[in-house]
Amino acid sequence: MIDFDESFKKMAFEQAFTDKSDELLEKISDAKHRYKDGEEIGSGGMKKIVSSFDSFTDRELARAYPLSDETKVDNFISEVRISAKLEHPNIIPLYDIGVEEGQIFFTMKKLSGHNLYELIKKSNRTLSLNDKLEIFLKVCDALSFAHSKNILHLDIKPSNIQVDDFGQVLVCDWGLARDLSDNDTISEDLSTQEMSPKVLNLSYNNKIKGTPGYMAPEQISRRFGSRSQGTDVFSLGALLYFLLTEKEPFSGSNVDILLKQTINGDFIAPIKRATKSHISSALNAVVMKAMRNKRSERYASVKKLSDDIRSYLQGFATSAEEAGFLKEVKLLIIRNKVPFVLSISALIITMLLTTFFIHKLQDEKQIAQAAQAHAEAMALKSLESENVALSAQRETEASRLKALELIEDLQTEKQFSSELKIKAADELMTKAFINFRKNKNYLNATATVRMVLQLNPSHQEALYHAALMEMGAFQMHNTLAYLKQYKGSNDVKWIRDNCLKFVDASGRLKKYTWKETLALTQELLYSGYDPDKTYVAWHINSSIAQKFSIETSIKYARESMSKRNQGQSFKLDAAKLEDDTYKVSLAGSSCAPYEEIRHWPISDLNMSWTNFRNLSILWGSPLKKLNISFTPVNHLNEIWDLNIEELNIRGTKIGNYEAVYKYPLRKLIINEFCSSLHRLNDIKTLKELSLPRGVYSQDKISKLNKNIKITYYNHGS
Repeated sequence: MIDFDESFKKMAFEQAFTDKSDELLEKISDAKHRYKDGEEIGSGGMKKIVSSFDSFTDRELARAYPLSDETKVDNFISEVRISAKLEHPNIIPLYDIGVEEGQIFFTMKKLSGHNLYELIKKSNRTLSLNDKLEIFLKVCDALSFAHSKNILHLDIKPSNIQVDDFGQVLVCDWGLARDLSDNDTISEDLSTQEMSPKVLNLSYNNKIKGTPGYMAPEQISRRFGSRSQGTDVFSLGALLYFLLTEKEPFSGSNVDILLKQTINGDFIAPIKRATKSHISSALNAVVMKAMRNKRSERYASVKKLSDDIRSYLQGFATSAEEAGFLKEVKLLIIRNKVPFVLSISALIITMLLTTFFIHKLQDEKQIAQAAQAHAEAMALKSLESENVALSAQRETEASRLKALELIEDLQTEKQFSSELKIKAADELMTKAFINFRKNKNYLNATATVRMVLQLNPSHQEALYHAALMEMGAFQMHNTLAYLKQYKGSNDVKWIRDNCLKFVDASGRLKKYTWKETLALTQELLYSGYDPDKTYVAWHINSSIAQKFSIETSIKYARESMSKRNQGQSFKLDAAKLEDDTYKVSLAGSSCAPYEEIRHWPISDLNMSWTNFRNLSILWGSPLKKLNISFTPVNHLNEIWDLNIEELNIRGTKIGNYEAVYKYPLRKLIINEFCSSLHRLNDIKTLKELSLPRGVYSQDKISKLNKNIKITYYNHGS
């Protein structure tokens, strides 16, 4: 038996190796001729990658070599060591490592398809939101696996995510990755780190490691703490921002601006940035949480981030949006459309059946009474007739009990509906009204508190605030009506006393002057700080133009603002124009806030060198000329829809020019933060442009429309 086994093995071995096998064995014995390199397919700050053919396995692959610098060789070896630990379907696999002619190399899978940046920006392929989120989840899975091995990627960005034509997603380029279990790789000082190879000729080169715009604040400055899993969470948030908006989260024109924007968290929320599609508040909240400056405020892990995305895809609320009761109910209904429709249908049927049984009960009661009377009359004549009457009475009683059960069910349903209204009222006060009041959005605040009282007429907090709202609108009789219903603990004596000054014995509003109105607001503002009194005073100030003529409102504003200006130079100039609008200047005043000019028909406004920052007071104004130079205004989002023809934003920190490109401008004075100067050519009406001297390159300026007159001012003056 042993001889047979040996002869069988020998015969099988001889049959297995044909002439082709001999040729392969010969190649294997000459290992230095295993790989045949082709053209270069990529390069970066630490390595170059070439297409290569493996004669052993007869396949195309990619071979990576380090650049000549010794430090980069160390990083190259570190990347090899880290990649070897990461065997995951969504991480590019490492095949082999070796030395050829004194030069170290490693081989890996040759990529096909496009990287994520090319796929979104350059390819003809259109990705749905679900497609994008599925890609993002695969990236998260890869990072979660890497973190389980104590490895950070530290350079997550669209160009490092490869998506082939069959849907495979691979996280590439682990050259900047660090192993947290290796002390040598995490003690590296920022001053010795390198910028991503995509960033060239920038002032932070050879100082910071990563890609500006996708790197976390702690990769820029140690004051934000050391790098951790939260660092990759920030980059994933930036990646999700790109997937949702198809735009970079930070839009600075150079690396200095990008890094400052990152440190300051200065980026526009994706829900306001997207132009091609609507972004849900849930996904917007996920991005904002992942990209928080403080690591402690971000997701604790990549898994918690991906769990939120999966919750969104499954129709549940995300943890980031802190969904309230109403939102949870809405999502529950959406997730359970069929059961919900069936439940509503069942409720309607139950109500119809109850109505039917009540009518039937009444009919049967009448029949029973008639039958009972007839039975009593015929009792002496027929025992059989008596039995029939008793039977009818029993049936009637059974029907009555059944109807009563249905009525009880309806009362329970009505009680549940009442509880829902009470919860909804509380939710509106907490989530909506408080924010509207904080932002001095008086109209929305008033509408919200009225809605709360529709849901719950005895809501005490809503009654109190309704009184404040009506007092701010000078509806004193309404204020007193709400106070009669209020039974809470807040002090309302000051409200009642001030209202009674303006109503007669019958409760009607007396005629009052602007000086009497001003005296009321001054008393509320300067009789000791009280947030409710202050709020009512600002409400009255903001609606002064709705109570008096503009000429009277100007007198009121001068008196009111000059007191707040605290003795400093103050001047409010206002002149009526031919079209019945006004030219107004408060240049140099420091009497913020400027609520008194809200609702004025202003077409020309100069707020230069003031503390002006609340652009919402300009909503609805017929504004054509606006000068907000040297003010704290840092964005124009609140006046996106105005038709401004002349704009001066010199000396401001405005970095987002999206609103500027939409205005029908004729004259524009800009600051030093315009990252897309060429887009000013899209403003077909633009005739004059003033730039800070020495900030924008001549090459960029030369690309502007020749019909635009260019002037310069001294930067910093």
